[in-house]
Amino acid sequence: RSFEDVPDDTLRALRAPTLVLLGDRDVTRLEHAVELLRLIPDARLLVVPGGHGDYWGEIIGRAQPAPVPPPADATEGVVQLVEQFLGVP
Repeated sequence: RSFEDVPDDTLRALRAPTLVLLGDRDVTRLEHAVELLRLIPDARLLVVPGGHGDYWGEIIGRAQPAPVPPPADATEGVVQLVEQFLGVP
């Protein structure tokens, strides 16, 4: 919440493959993720169900329990999608 934004020109200059990943109930707003997607050349967007940490199976960062717990295989599904993005065989 106290993170200062990265200047738009810096984001536009990125050339590394970039995956913007967030949950549909995450701290970061979807609108901000779309803004990043538009600024970073060739970036990809992945929106998954849940809040911060739900889709990674991480519970320490949660302010409160998820209203609906993610399915047991949710973390594995997100990992597979990230690996696919990274080109992991």
